[in-house]
Amino acid sequence: MQEITILSLAALFFFTMASFGFVYFMLKYPRHSEMRLWGIRLCHGSGFMGVVLLRLWRGSFDEVSLLIVFSLLVSVITFELSMRSTHRS
Repeated sequence: MQEITILSLAALFFFTMASFGFVYFMLKYPRHSEMRLWGIRLCHGSGFMGVVLLRLWRGSFDEVSLLIVFSLLVSVITFELSMRSTHRS
């Protein structure tokens, strides 16, 4: 079992902030507002930072890390495409 280090706590912090922030910005701000848009982008960035810190802590990517990365990529792509399509109409 790996011991708890600053990197593992930092990764947990960024994952928690990404999850909480995503829900917070979705509920707090109206659709298509700038705060909601940039807040959700910040949450995606926090999620990716959590993956990087998790990678540094463990020393390599495992199945969980790759699953998180691909989930974040799908989320970012669908969010940006949905924002692009709503701004055109």
